[in-house]
Amino acid sequence: MSSSIKETDQQLYERMTIQLNLEQKQDAKAWKAGDPLSSVSAITSEWLTDVVCSATPGAFVTDFRVSPVSTGTQTRDRIHISYNEKGTVAGLP
Repeated sequence: MSSSIKETDQQLYERMTIQLNLEQKQDAKAWKAGDPLSSVSAITSEWLTDVVCSATPGAFVTDFRVSPVSTGTQTRDRIHISYNEKGTVAGLP
């Protein structure tokens, strides 16, 4: 029985790998909270607004840039975000 479970896990892993590779090739963008992020390049102003500004009525992201922080076994990036006046006054990060 355990070999059939491992086969199923392997099949799931292969299917997920194929889907991830397809999304990365398509450079799929994230537009709202809950959309999958295949990479940092998938981030959009709309996604950031939905994720960061949702508790501040009228606030939205006007611009952002990504800068690398470190690379190794993990890659870390910093997102620098600019807001409209309502987001800035609210002190959003």
